Parts: sequence; structure tokens; C-alpha cells
Amino acid sequence: MKIGFVGLGLIGGSIAKAIRENHPESYIVAYDIYGKLLDLALVDGTINKACYEIDDNFLNCDYIFLCAPVTGNEDNIREVISYCGKNTILTDVGSTKGNIHRALDEIGFDGVFIGGHPMAGSEKYGYDNADSSIIKGAYYVLTPGKNASDKQIEDYASFVKSIGLNPVIMDIELHDTATGVISHVPHVISASLVHFLINHDNDKQTMTSRQ
Repeated sequence: MKIGFVGLGLIGGSIAKAIRENHPESYIVAYDIYGKLLDLALVDGTINKACYEIDDNFLNCDYIFLCAPVTGNEDNIREVISYCGKNTILTDVGSTKGNIHRALDEIGFDGVFIGGHPMAGSEKYGYDNADSSIIKGAYYVLTPGKNASDKQIEDYASFVKSIGLNPVIMDIELHDTATGVISHVPHVISASLVHFLINHDNDKQTMTSRQ
């Protein structure tokens, strides 16, 4: 297999490492705005080719993973899609799916896109902290685009399973609603509580003191 990565941070790096461990014969090319991350990935053997721009090295990939932050993925798709062949499955790892599906529709992408969201992470970030154990055993939500055939969805789900993840196929809207309730709402509540305590504390810092 030939696999491309656009973005090689914590999640992208962890997936790339899982692929290398489970499919050592794979040829992996990667692009990241931070070239030093690519150098690290070359040295440790995770990737075969470092790309300092999105270029012809991404031609003929079986899979291309968009692993930049959500807004970055949307910015990168215009460059990436020109290198997607008829057999390429384009995917992402963003925590919201509706925006990227809509962005691809708006630019008239006629290839195959299967959105992905590994339900995994860490308080750390960056390729320096990437490790296949971060994603091992995690649920991996798949949101197939309109052009994805049943066979392509099945093949991709099998691939995801082969690197240690548990694929779950889900409707785009349902995913975003569920993720918002399960993940994003608790963060909003936590942040609100912290600000409430800070704004309503007394001079002795009874509520916010670390002592």
C-alpha cells in the first residue's frame, strides 16, 4: 500500500506508526508545515518520504489522511484532491465531520471520501508524543461520503481494524451531535466553572487557592 499523510502531529503520527507496525511493507509519504517533524519520522522509520509541500509524491496513494487541525484540513483539500486517483480513498481525522463533507461538495470533489474520527487523544501534542498505543483499541467513527461504494467502505473499515482500531459507521449529523454532547459540552461546562470560580472568589482565594 501507498499511504499519504497531510499533517503529522499527535493523531496523524500515531496512525502512521500503527500502520508501520501492522503493515511494515507500506510506503508512507507525509507532508507537514513543520519540517522538523518529518525529519523525526524519517529517522525513526515511520515514513519513507518527507514532503515539504503537497506535490506529485502523493500520486497513486491508496489512502490519503488529512491530519491537520479541522480548519487546516479544509484549507488543504484543494491542494490534495488534484493528486487523488480513482482508487484513492481520501479521509480525515477531524472531530467534526459536517464541515469537511460540505467543503468537498462545494468544490465539486468527485472522488471517494470517507470521513474518520479516532476517539482517542492525549493531553500532549505533536509528533514527539505520537505512539500507536494512543489509538490502540479506540473506536474509529467513519462517515462515508456519497461516492463511497459499499465495497470501499468495507475495505476501509477492514484496514482501520487491521491497525488496531474499532470502526463504527455513523451518519454525519449524528456523529457531530453525539461528539458535541459527549466531548465538547463537558469542556464548555468545565471552562465555565473555572471562570465562575475566578470571578466569584474572595480575597482569601477560598475557591481557587491551590494551598
